[in-house]
Amino acid sequence: MLHSTAVKSAKLRYKYYRNVAAAIARVKEAIHEGWCDNPTGLFIASCKNGEKPKNTPTSEVSDWFEWARKERIVIAMSGGVVYTTEGEAVKIEEMMRRYPMCK
Repeated sequence: MLHSTAVKSAKLRYKYYRNVAAAIARVKEAIHEGWCDNPTGLFIASCKNGEKPKNTPTSEVSDWFEWARKERIVIAMSGGVVYTTEGEAVKIEEMMRRYPMCK
């Protein structure tokens, strides 16, 4: 038999499945920043409230990143910085200026 917390967590993920990825990102960010004493509670609250981490990219940035990744201009993005195929870390705004998206 599953532990009651595991059952609640499974029900929560099913009910708020659209918020799960953002909730996980928010918990990871909180742990990294060192202010989260109760990751499970933060996950549950984030799922229910639809809260996102502070560094959530806008749709414009996400669209540009997906385009740039497919064009092999960048390989990763984290915290407002993108990483080029040469391993250079550059601010996203600078890269978007250097390489405007062509659809």
